[in-house]
Amino acid sequence: MNEKKKQSEIMQAVIAFRAKMAGAAEALYEASKIYAAAVTKYGDAACRAFDEAFPGVTKTTWDKMRLVAKGALVPEALLISDRISARISYMPIEEQRETLGGRKTVQVVTPRGKVETKALSRLTPKDEDAVFTKHGSVRTVEEQRRFYAEKIASSENSPAYEVRGNILIVHRATKFGKAELVEIIGRMK
Repeated sequence: MNEKKKQSEIMQAVIAFRAKMAGAAEALYEASKIYAAAVTKYGDAACRAFDEAFPGVTKTTWDKMRLVAKGALVPEALLISDRISARISYMPIEEQRETLGGRKTVQVVTPRGKVETKALSRLTPKDEDAVFTKHGSVRTVEEQRRFYAEKIASSENSPAYEVRGNILIVHRATKFGKAELVEIIGRMK
């Protein structure tokens, strides 16, 4: 198969997939409204019935469905990780639509300072912490660099570990030599 024909068929598949995904988002919205209405009307009895009928659906997903039904969360958030959707749920609905509908990638600064473009679905938990604020907004590249700089500064000012009674609490990656381990054990009560 020649390259031009291959690319054309791939683009046709992408277009067909996009159309079906738009339909899926609409179906998820409608399903969310049905679920939320039943829970509003029948409370815990409806929750139990849905849990029994759909045992693979997590509590977090049911909670997201209620948010979708209220218009506080875009339906596409049901298709991404709970961590990212939780962060996105703090955004205004228009910003959610832009983030999940138009911009499916974000600029990510690695801990070593390199800038990469990553799909939301490919973000690691560490990336998520750098990219999203606690209130869900997306940090710029410069804000991410400041985030890492502040994180490094705070870790340099805190001990790598502490001993509390008979417990050793390690706060960050560190190495222990035999002499230091003996000293730590000696401090344990």
